[in-house]
Amino acid sequence: MISLCPENQIACPRGWSEVVEEELWNPQTCISSFRIELTWDGARRNCRQHGGDLVKIQTQAMNDAIMVVVKVVVVVVVVVVVVVVVVVVVVVAVVVVVVVVVVVVAVLVVVV
Repeated sequence: MISLCPENQIACPRGWSEVVEEELWNPQTCISSFRIELTWDGARRNCRQHGGDLVKIQTQAMNDAIMVVVKVVVVVVVVVVVVVVVVVVVVVAVVVVVVVVVVVVAVLVVVV
């Protein structure tokens, strides 16, 4: 779901992006996406609770501008997921190495 915040914002709230295509939007328009599955009515209610409303796409240019924002959000999410996975893999590898070292040392202590 994509929602717009009111046009009279001085600055976009945290988590919202300013739309710079002035020929497409009113000045100082902000856009945000919420990654939750809702009915149309639920989505609109959620947007309004955040000070916005559902986007009304009127032209291909508006659709293209929205898709840029959506693609950036998707790329950021993918990068975060990849970083988290890499960190988890590294932590698991370190734990395995530590366990192996402890076992080897314990065996050596018992043997010696």
